[in-house]
Amino acid sequence: MSSVWDKLGQFTLEVLKEEMAKAQNRFDYFGTRKNQRYRLNNTGNFSKVLGYQVIEEYGETDILITYPDVAPYKFQAPIFFESGRKPGRGVPPLALRQWAGKKVSGFNNLSESRKNSFLYFTQMKIKNRGIGGLQIFGTLNQKVLEEFDRFINSLSEEEILELPDLQEINEVLERIQLIDLSSAAEL
Repeated sequence: MSSVWDKLGQFTLEVLKEEMAKAQNRFDYFGTRKNQRYRLNNTGNFSKVLGYQVIEEYGETDILITYPDVAPYKFQAPIFFESGRKPGRGVPPLALRQWAGKKVSGFNNLSESRKNSFLYFTQMKIKNRGIGGLQIFGTLNQKVLEEFDRFINSLSEEEILELPDLQEINEVLERIQLIDLSSAAEL
């Protein structure tokens, strides 16, 4: 049975990485929807360090999505996946400049003075309104179930026979957690 759960954990991580690569609606910290859609992970580095663990204890199975407990990932995970960046805190200036160069059309053609003005006002907006989290874990269960046929097709006949019922799989998917590696090791 654990090989089936392990494959489901691997498949769930794969679906999460696919979702991270897609453009997502962004919300500010107060829940107001932004008009633009952004990829969660510009460079792909964050998705490369994500992993998973399957924990089977007391007759229950849990799938944990893990990330390293080192900078910058230990700071990025809560911002991207959970609460977002609270109002009152800005973004590191270099990171904001790199983001604008990738996301704002025409930014690289601006004079240095206009770039600085744009960055200043963007920073002020972030400090005033914050940046909302993407809440991707709220829909991850649904996304995995939508792609479930692909998961079933990846299993051997023996694994399909070991497959638990759909209700149990759904319960495990509803309990998926994001956790840093050092906390996961303590479980």
